[in-house]
Amino acid sequence: MEAHQPAEAWPGQDKQVSTSDDELALSGTVREQVIERDHHLCRFCGAWGEVLHVHHILYRSQGGSDTVGNLICLDWKHHDTVHRNGRLWRPVLETLVQTPGVTALQLRRWASATMGVTPEVFDADGGSPDVLRKLW
Repeated sequence: MEAHQPAEAWPGQDKQVSTSDDELALSGTVREQVIERDHHLCRFCGAWGEVLHVHHILYRSQGGSDTVGNLICLDWKHHDTVHRNGRLWRPVLETLVQTPGVTALQLRRWASATMGVTPEVFDADGGSPDVLRKLW
């Protein structure tokens, strides 16, 4: 599968993140609907982004579809985080698609508060896999 480089780099970006042919093959209408639903925000951290990745929650290679319900907006950093731990993040992303206006960080804070887990247990990559498994 050929990869395409983004048109512009983000401030502080320490590496190039490629956009897959799968993402580029999305219908413009579907992509626009997802971005509009997510208000041009990364649904992981809530940061506004002019350039967002539209991520398949259930990958196409695993039978996932190009429907709005299977897609979510992520910035480059969090798209990379999700891909490094796809199985771990899938239930979180599925919850986010069903919960408009809520980010993964907000869900994490809520889960931490209700389960008594302190935020310090989460690592810089967005969450320790062992703790996230307990939370979800």
